[in-house]
Amino acid sequence: MKVCFILLCTLAYCATLLDGYRILGIFPYNGKSHNVMFSALMKGLAKRGHQVDDITHFPVKDAGKTYNVVVNLNGTLKSVVNSFTIDYVKLLDHDVARMIADDYGNAFCKLMDLPEMQKLIKNPPNNPPYDVVITEAFGSHCFMGFGHLLNVPVIAVSSSVEYPWVSQLIGSDDNPAYVERSVALTLVNRHPVLYGAKPIAPSLVEVSGLHIEQSELRILTPKWKKYLDESSDGVAYFTFGSLVLIESLPEKTILDVYKSFAKITPIRVIMKIADKRKLPPGLPKNVYTSAWIPQQAVLSHPNVKVFITHGGLMGIQETLYFAVPIIGIPLFGDQHRNVAIFVEKNMGVKINFDNITTESLDEALNEVLKNPKYKKNAKIYSNLFKDRPMNATDTASFWIEYIIRNGPNVLRSPALELEWWQLHLLDVYGFILASIVLTTILLYCILKYSLDKLLYGTSEKHKKE
Repeated sequence: MKVCFILLCTLAYCATLLDGYRILGIFPYNGKSHNVMFSALMKGLAKRGHQVDDITHFPVKDAGKTYNVVVNLNGTLKSVVNSFTIDYVKLLDHDVARMIADDYGNAFCKLMDLPEMQKLIKNPPNNPPYDVVITEAFGSHCFMGFGHLLNVPVIAVSSSVEYPWVSQLIGSDDNPAYVERSVALTLVNRHPVLYGAKPIAPSLVEVSGLHIEQSELRILTPKWKKYLDESSDGVAYFTFGSLVLIESLPEKTILDVYKSFAKITPIRVIMKIADKRKLPPGLPKNVYTSAWIPQQAVLSHPNVKVFITHGGLMGIQETLYFAVPIIGIPLFGDQHRNVAIFVEKNMGVKINFDNITTESLDEALNEVLKNPKYKKNAKIYSNLFKDRPMNATDTASFWIEYIIRNGPNVLRSPALELEWWQLHLLDVYGFILASIVLTTILLYCILKYSLDKLLYGTSEKHKKE
């Protein structure tokens, strides 16, 4: 009986491999926050039996035997993790589009010069060949050319909401500057609860929170579990994410933060600090620092009362999922909008990052910790965020498989076949305007002729009399 069971399991596993597709994932950006989503997607596809070949800086762990890293990009670029100082953030906030285009766009295309990449380009596998290419829609669209090289559909994935240049890829925007028309499907990290409802093309699929569905990320180590379980008076969790260093704040600002955190004792505070040696002395006894924090596991713990965050989209979605109110301190990019949404929906309050003082932090902590409306609203919107016909991982997998089965044009928007003037209905408006003008001219001519005839006829009649 045991032998039969093992044989059946083996046959079932082989059947999934036979039914699975071969997928090439290309993720050139070396930011950890973006790759949280991409790793979850690649892991989900591999667990569904697809053969996943990944080109990444962050190889996926425990993804199964069908997951393989064909080009490990780790170490090929200067790390951006824990590298942004507050001074750099101030510059970045004024010119984020240039950074995306240059530093995280054109420069990344040079990764194709790597010997491993050239080997893949010149000798792609054919036993079996690839069925689809999945790549990030961020700043380096050159990798979408792999779809043409391999003669397979291209699926773009955005770890944020669709950028303006991403919407243009699939005909889901009214901008006339259309490029990269070969994209068959775009998966975006947006949801109407956060960003409101909007009309979208069928080839744009919302998979917000995909990275949260891996339950193993919520498992606490014994040390963290003990700390959080014992924090019965509550916990405030403070981080600026994987890029920005809290310890790079001015010393006066950090000392003001110390004073405010000390006042909320016995509530405990967890701070993500990459290098504790760079902090000034005087850290309050109720504050615990760590270079790495299991964020989802921490936010899912019932004793966590508030999330002090820069407003990065991954963390914002996690705090929404686990219904934790925020104190938002946006630094750059979409963080301003993300925090503004939470403030508008009464799920949190905002502090300007150039106004982090004892007084501003006291006021924010007192408001969020003592006013029940923030937790109440967080629970309401959390339920809306999680209430879906199908979870994000299954949604993404279904539409990827759908494109592979049915071809790259099945969801193609007719807008991509139109010229810009047709898309904006200028031909229709032009015809209507021309019709109005011609009708007006015609009526004018008829009226003028009738009046002339009437006046001329009357004048002639008087002359005869």
